[in-house]
Amino acid sequence: MRISRLIAVLCLTCLVAIPAAAQIRAGLVGGMSLARLRYDPANEISLSGRMGFAFGAVLNVSLGFDSELHVEPTFVQKGGTLTRTSDKNEISLSYLEVPFMLRFFLSDSGVKPYLVAGPSFGFLLDAKIKGPDDFGNVVERDMKDEVKALDFNLGVGLGVDVQMGSGAFFIEGRYAHGSSDINDLPATDNPMVKTRGILILVGYTIALGSR
Repeated sequence: MRISRLIAVLCLTCLVAIPAAAQIRAGLVGGMSLARLRYDPANEISLSGRMGFAFGAVLNVSLGFDSELHVEPTFVQKGGTLTRTSDKNEISLSYLEVPFMLRFFLSDSGVKPYLVAGPSFGFLLDAKIKGPDDFGNVVERDMKDEVKALDFNLGVGLGVDVQMGSGAFFIEGRYAHGSSDINDLPATDNPMVKTRGILILVGYTIALGSR
C-alpha cells in the first residue's frame, strides 16, 4: 500500500507541474473489459474470465516531446468464475478506475500510433458472488466486506489516435496487471487474490485550448 500511495503522490505532482501553456483535450471513452482473477495458492480452484464493459471520461494533457498525460476516470467491471469440484461461483466486481497513463506517440501525422503505460487506482463500488448455497440452490449475495476498497494495478498497451477535424478518435488495447491483494478476509488459510484484465477501448476527444 505504501507503493500505491507514493505513486499517487507522484501523479499529483505531475499534474501540478503541467506547463501553463499545455494543450488539453477532453472527451468520452467506452469499451469492453475481459477480466479474470488470480488466486495464490489456487488450491485446486479452476479459474475463468468474465466479460464486462467500461465507460468514462478522458483528459489528455500535452507534455511535449510527442507525449501526453492521459487521465481516464472510468467505470470498469472485473471479476471471474471460480470452479472447485462441481461448485461454480461467479464473482462480479465493479470499480471506479482512475488511470494516470503516459502516451508516447510514434508519429506526428494525422494517424498517430502510440504506446501507453502507467499506474491505475481502482476504487471498489460493488462486489457480489453468485453460486450454490448449502442446499444446492444458486443464490447471489453481497461480498463487499470481503474485498478491499482499493485495487492498484499497472497498465501497458497500444493504440492509435486519428485526427478528425477539431477532435480526435482513438482506439486502444491495454493490459491491466493488478499488483495488490484484494482479499480482505483474515490471512489464515486464505489465498492472495489479484485482478487481471484486458481493456479494449474507443473514445473521442476535443481540444479545449491552452491553459
